[in-house]
Amino acid sequence: QFVAAMRQHRSAVLIQKRTVGMLTRMRMRRLHQAATNCQRLIRGFIARRAYKRYFTWKVGKIICIERFMRSWLAKVAVERRRQELEKQRCLDQASIDLQRLYRGWKGRGVASQRYAAALQVKLEYDSATSIQSFVRARLARRQVDLMRDERMKEMEAAATYLRKMWLGIQTRKQYLRLQEDFRKAEGSIITMQRYIRGCLCRLWLWREAVANEQEVWAAIEIQRHWRGYKGRVHAENAWEQVWRREMAAALLQRNLRGWVVRAKIARQRRQLARASFEAAQRRFLGAQRIQARVRGILARKAVHARLALATHAAKRIQSVHRGGVVRTRMWAQIRVQRVILIQAAARGFLIRRRMAKLKKKVLLIQKVYRKWLSLPKMRRLIHLRTAVIRKQQAKLIQNYWRQHAEKNLVKKIQQGERPTTTT
Repeated sequence: QFVAAMRQHRSAVLIQKRTVGMLTRMRMRRLHQAATNCQRLIRGFIARRAYKRYFTWKVGKIICIERFMRSWLAKVAVERRRQELEKQRCLDQASIDLQRLYRGWKGRGVASQRYAAALQVKLEYDSATSIQSFVRARLARRQVDLMRDERMKEMEAAATYLRKMWLGIQTRKQYLRLQEDFRKAEGSIITMQRYIRGCLCRLWLWREAVANEQEVWAAIEIQRHWRGYKGRVHAENAWEQVWRREMAAALLQRNLRGWVVRAKIARQRRQLARASFEAAQRRFLGAQRIQARVRGILARKAVHARLALATHAAKRIQSVHRGGVVRTRMWAQIRVQRVILIQAAARGFLIRRRMAKLKKKVLLIQKVYRKWLSLPKMRRLIHLRTAVIRKQQAKLIQNYWRQHAEKNLVKKIQQGERPTTTT
């Protein structure tokens, strides 16, 4: 009986030690995974923001330089042409100058369209390159993490095996040393069993509480991940709808403008054909039409300038609003993460306090046992005899009580009453 009790004691100590080690490793693994995820998200956000700012700044500078360069070239060409044709003041030369300006405006429009198409192609290429680099980096990091986890698992398994062998050797040696010493202390087995059973009961309660806490934490984590996934899917769908509307509007605008330009060119050709019959009427009508075109160009330039200003203001308002929404979401995530950290710290404190109480109780058991060993042999025999007598008396009382309870139960069954269970 004493050997069985010692085995149970050693098994309980070993189980406690293994359980504490397992919980600590699980906590460290969760913290490592959470830190890695936070670093990945923050670094990705910083890189995207820096790239977007740099790209916006670079494109703005290029557009500004091109605008000033084209303006300067146009001014130089106009000034040179004006100096060459300074003496020609007739109506024909004026019409030629207006035609030149009109053709220059058309050429700049075609050039701006081609430049916008080239910028769009470059933007798509840069976006595809950036997406590929991010995806490849993510896959590489995932592969490295998997290799690191496999290596750590192998090292942990090897360390666990070595520690098991070493603990087994130490336990056997200690068991052999203590076997002779504990043969004389059989009287303390009952007391030790009582304390060990109490410790096992408290351990079971503690494990049940830990399992409940882990289930609650797992449910919270699953809810958080699912809500984040649904929010991201909704945002991507909304952005896809906005992008489709913008592309459809751009296509409609391009087709409509092409139709309008073709109609204008056809109308001009018909007018020029009719005006070829009479020179005077052709000059008069040509000058009148050219003036109308120039005024239309000036009016459209003014309208386009106001439209560009309104578009820029709308984009600025949208960027400010979206930035506020993103900052609000980030702050909500930070608050959730802080709450999680506070919960982790509180749970760690509770576990450490439970471990401290458990250590105090183990020390108390050791103190009582050592005090028992320090007593004289005669006194221990007296205590042992008293305990044996007390145990026999308790067994006798239990037997009498059980017989009495059985008799009462039999009487109730015979009388036809429903028996009541005693606890």
